[in-house]
Amino acid sequence: MSKNIKTKYLSGITGIRGLTLAEVMIAVAIVSIAFLALVSGFIYMTKALDVSRASSIANNIAQGKIEKIKNLDYYRIITTTSVPPNYYTEIDPPIPYDNGYFPPEEIEMRGLSFKTFTYIQSVVEKPDGSIEELPPGDDTGMKLITTTVVWGEEGNKKKIKLKNMVSNPDMVSTDALINGTVTDAATSLPITEAVVNVAENMGWTDITDSNGNYGLSVFRGSYFLTVSAIGYYTSNISVSITSGQTLDGIDVALSPMVSGSIMGMVWINDHPVISQVVMSTQTTPNPPVERYIELYNPTTYYYKIASGGVTMVDIVYQHIGEVDISSIALTYVVANSSIPPESYYLIASTPNLTVCNDITPADAYGDFTGVCGGYLKATSLGLRRRSDNKMLDIVGWNGTDGAPPWFEDTPVSDINLGLDTDEQFVRRTSPAPIFADGLGRAYDTDDNSVDFIREYPIIYGPKNTSEEETLVSGTPCYGAIVSANDGYSTPDTASEVTDYPTFSVFAGFELISSTGTWSVIFASGPCFFQVSGVVVTPGATTYIQNADTDPEWPEPNYYSVFLSSQTDDGFVSGRITDGNGNPIPSMTVSDGLTDYTVNGDGNYFIQTSTGLRTITANPDNDNKSYISLSSNVFIYSGQITSDINFVLPYGGQIKGFITMDGANALPGIAVVAIDEATEASHGQDVSNNDGIFTLINLSTGAYRIESIIDSGETSEPEFLTGDLDIGEVLHVGTFTITGAYGTVTGSLTYDDDPIGTGVLIMVTSEVLSDDPPALSSATLTEDARYCTSGLADGTYSLQVRGSTTTTYNVYGWYPTMTDGISYYSRQEYLGITVTAGQETPDINLAW
Repeated sequence: MSKNIKTKYLSGITGIRGLTLAEVMIAVAIVSIAFLALVSGFIYMTKALDVSRASSIANNIAQGKIEKIKNLDYYRIITTTSVPPNYYTEIDPPIPYDNGYFPPEEIEMRGLSFKTFTYIQSVVEKPDGSIEELPPGDDTGMKLITTTVVWGEEGNKKKIKLKNMVSNPDMVSTDALINGTVTDAATSLPITEAVVNVAENMGWTDITDSNGNYGLSVFRGSYFLTVSAIGYYTSNISVSITSGQTLDGIDVALSPMVSGSIMGMVWINDHPVISQVVMSTQTTPNPPVERYIELYNPTTYYYKIASGGVTMVDIVYQHIGEVDISSIALTYVVANSSIPPESYYLIASTPNLTVCNDITPADAYGDFTGVCGGYLKATSLGLRRRSDNKMLDIVGWNGTDGAPPWFEDTPVSDINLGLDTDEQFVRRTSPAPIFADGLGRAYDTDDNSVDFIREYPIIYGPKNTSEEETLVSGTPCYGAIVSANDGYSTPDTASEVTDYPTFSVFAGFELISSTGTWSVIFASGPCFFQVSGVVVTPGATTYIQNADTDPEWPEPNYYSVFLSSQTDDGFVSGRITDGNGNPIPSMTVSDGLTDYTVNGDGNYFIQTSTGLRTITANPDNDNKSYISLSSNVFIYSGQITSDINFVLPYGGQIKGFITMDGANALPGIAVVAIDEATEASHGQDVSNNDGIFTLINLSTGAYRIESIIDSGETSEPEFLTGDLDIGEVLHVGTFTITGAYGTVTGSLTYDDDPIGTGVLIMVTSEVLSDDPPALSSATLTEDARYCTSGLADGTYSLQVRGSTTTTYNVYGWYPTMTDGISYYSRQEYLGITVTAGQETPDINLAW
């Protein structure tokens, strides 16, 4: 029966039409597309999961690093001291990091490589409530921890950055108050937004209100106040204050800066120019036809015209009505032919020219028949570089048949039209309306009708490479930024001037500057120029360059500046003095790259790279008689950031030794210097591998040196004291730390993946059973047990009392679930030795 049923069923379906080949192909295509879409989607989902996993791991690593640092004693969290800091440059923007106390770490997880960078800074709360990051210096009681984790993803660098604050729980609150008013010495009116700083502590600062009032919360002690405001000379005063005292009436009158002005012309020259054109000379009753083109090089370097006899810069031309641009084939007297700086180059129709009764050898010669070809025609003449076909210079003149094909702004034109026999077009030497022979023919406003004069008959003879003439002009540098280091003036932009006594068109500027002697910087793109020794007198105008500046004017009464050097840098200037306002001889200042020495007045001027720079007075405490101070400054390309001043109190250094037993060095112990007058911490360090600590950048006075130890550790003595004199390196003695701790570190993994949470770690000299030991009153009498939990990055770090005789066992418990029941899975690492002050690494536990 089953057979009949089956047969019936089969016979029933045989009546259904079969699929055609086309239908089968379409069905296969649809299924294939769906399958490919599924695969593609799976690929993207997998990639998204990988990206998310990498980000989560990086975030856990960063959090774990911050947790590990915050678990340290405040004084063991040492700020990054290198100025400038090290930078990881394989990602933009570069990442600053500490390479000393908290160096970079590299972690491999799940087939990915992660790099961890740590950067620690002192910070201070500003009067407006915002947080300001400070250069290395005095401890403000707050530190900013920045951890950045970098990894690779599809050929690109990715990063996660986390920040966290830590404060000093033992920080002594300020216990005194200084109040006062800042006024204008000339008018007695209050000065708004004057800045009042305590030189000894950058965190103590205030800004005057609309009534000129300020208030500073400080510790008791003696300080220098620095008061500054835009448009006024900075003033320094000294104050002394006792605990609980409110010192009112500390008023400061600032003298307004007296001003004058600085003016001049700015030029930029980066290419040779056509300085003279003659299409036909007439020297005898029946002369040969002589024609020439003269070039001038206004740059500061030799400009190559030919190499090995091969042309590098062509003379090209085109007449009105012609379709193509042609060039003159030249023979060079010197195969490797160049134009010297501020010199000429002569291209002629014959090897020697006789013009104005003088014979002048040509530097190159060729057939001028084509370019002449009817000298009354409208003609365009150009200087074209072969390497990129760039037209360096153009001159076009009108003819009897109309305007030339190409020219600069307006063609040269004269009453006769064309370039006639015994007629010359000569480039002007400057904006002055009177042509000055003997100066470089370089005036180039990109307007042929302005730049060239016509002479008939020829009166200015041709010049070749043997002749050099002083440059006094060039191409007006419109838009150049002009700034001075007077701390008062606002940068100006050179603009077109057409109505100036005795001049026509040029790029002019005017700086309203305070009186004194300054440096002025000119910048346009990558080009810049510096003029020093600019003397500004009250109410007067100083034109530069002049006879007294460095460099001086190119020619008497030509106040021209030429942008010739190239840089992307900016500039910073200021003054360094002691607390009495006196310059400190041979004091140095650094931008973190180069050290500079101040001049006799204490002034400095630095050229440095753009961006945020740390400027440090007395870097590395080179002068042990003074402390070191730093300021973060943003540097702009081509501009001067001025008035970055420092007042340096007297200072010295304190050194000492830390041992574990009276003889052997104990590294890794933090120490802090406490000012006994103010109870403020002024310096901290960690003993090095030799047990030596060095507290630098300390003001003079009485100090108490304390070692920062953990519970269970003891220090003998409890503290050391000493009185620090000017420039002294004070050796205060030795700390002996007993019961000192070492550190056990390692990784925690499950199937090679990091465990980010839930692992209990215990280190003890005991042998423990499977389950975590229960706590009871008996625990207090048993061997010490040191406990911690795993960090978010899958690592752990645990401090254990160091011992040369006792070995420790490391246990880890990780909770897991089986059939809904929670139980602990244990791993162990037995028989390790922990040395005081040192790390015992790679004690890894794997499940």
